[in-house]
Amino acid sequence: MKNMEQCFFESMRSDDSNFNKNIKMRKQSGENKINGNFETQLLGKNIWISTLEWMFNSHQVLGFEDEDSLLKAITLLIKYIIAKKEKNQNFLCENSFRRLKLISICIMWICSKLYDTQQVSLSAIVKKFIFSEEFTIKEILDMEIDVLQTMNFKIILDSQQDEAVLIMKSLLYDPKSPKFNSFENESLVQNIKIGYLCMLLDINYYCIDYTHISLALVMLSLKILAIQYDMKQTNIDEVNEDKMQLIKQGVRFLRKKYEIDKNDMIKVKQIMRKVKNDCLTVEKQSSKLFNFIQQNQYFRIVRKTLNSLNK
Repeated sequence: MKNMEQCFFESMRSDDSNFNKNIKMRKQSGENKINGNFETQLLGKNIWISTLEWMFNSHQVLGFEDEDSLLKAITLLIKYIIAKKEKNQNFLCENSFRRLKLISICIMWICSKLYDTQQVSLSAIVKKFIFSEEFTIKEILDMEIDVLQTMNFKIILDSQQDEAVLIMKSLLYDPKSPKFNSFENESLVQNIKIGYLCMLLDINYYCIDYTHISLALVMLSLKILAIQYDMKQTNIDEVNEDKMQLIKQGVRFLRKKYEIDKNDMIKVKQIMRKVKNDCLTVEKQSSKLFNFIQQNQYFRIVRKTLNSLNK
């Protein structure tokens, strides 16, 4: 009888044909042209969601220790793809989904070596994939060289998650509340990870036109605030005004901290409206990942919060 890991990897093989069909359709429609949109410029939303979903599940199956290394891997993957795109406009279109998964596995392995305390050996990774992908040690090592050279060995990356943690420390710090003074709160840290992962699905944030502020950071912090304060409610529909006021205070804090002007706030609201629409799309297109997120009632919280802030 096939074990769970074998069934998982074999089920993912069908994505290769879907990937190639998607690429062919995008070529025919001319979507490969640079148009300022992160999704169509790099992968296309369906392919990007499939890639993140595959990375998330593979990260668990392969036994990598911490989600932090996964979040760093996603950040590094984006940087790598952008760097490749600058050198060769057709880079991704010339590679199959298997190639993209090989890149992802290599980057996850690199980040695991950097951030996990217990390492997963390369031979163990290859054995995990023997049922479906049959990646070889040489392939992964060659890809590691390519990633390192493409990034000019600059692979120690900060992410929005890192800065969001600093912001949350400022927002949640209360001298009279020991509970908030200790930031090693497992559920809160986990919610930050979930928020960051969801944000990667929700927003085309690398191509947003902004000057002195990362709108992505505002959105991420807003979402984390929504999770932190609203998740405590037993019934999402009973989120009270006090909790909403705390969230709005967080937004005002961010506006002051980053000197957000009126035009920037207009952009923030535009992104908020887009997130509400994208939430529905993500639910339909990424069932495995969404099932994990749904356990935390994440999207319903975000929708309710954004609806309140946009009134």
